[in-house]
Amino acid sequence: MEILSHISLSPTYAYLLDLPSVDIEAIKAKLTAKDIAFVAKRDVPGQEGQQVAVYFCARTVTNASLLIELKFKTGMNICKVTVKSSNKGLSELCKLAVAKLLV
Repeated sequence: MEILSHISLSPTYAYLLDLPSVDIEAIKAKLTAKDIAFVAKRDVPGQEGQQVAVYFCARTVTNASLLIELKFKTGMNICKVTVKSSNKGLSELCKLAVAKLLV
């Protein structure tokens, strides 16, 4: 992710409600099957055991990088999807594609 650290990123986000599954391993499998690479999983600071964030990275055919963050709250079937890239339009498209894969 060093590549993304020096780029001005434009975030876009959405909340997905009533997901059929919030099983992190199943979500990782769905996204990696679509060439979206798993990067890391961690507890959200200050909310250990209550909220977890999972990170993925994707690249377009034009080599644009997208950072995808999924946040889940324990015991709830909701997810906050945040996508960051140097191109807000690509971020919006990626957010919609990821949302479609998760529902």
